[in-house]
Amino acid sequence: MAGSTILLIEDESDVRNLISRLLSKHDFVVTTAVDGLDGLRKLEEKIPDLIIADVMMPNLDGLTFVKALKNRPETKGIPIIFLTAKSDPLSMIE
Repeated sequence: MAGSTILLIEDESDVRNLISRLLSKHDFVVTTAVDGLDGLRKLEEKIPDLIIADVMMPNLDGLTFVKALKNRPETKGIPIIFLTAKSDPLSMIE
């Protein structure tokens, strides 16, 4: 997937910057967003090959973001990887 585009949505700047730098070193083109609302705005500019999203974010959390994404024909097929500190079984199922 070298050269593939990734939308990284993470509200913590240190985590966002670290992941972005790591992915960029492996030839991924990374666009970053600070929350789900910002992520939706970034999707208007370019549709990525993959989205990496934090679950817990202000304004629009990752799960709500994905529900909005899956309701749009042009974005519903984008694969998503969730980042989360949640480890309880109910959160994992969700």
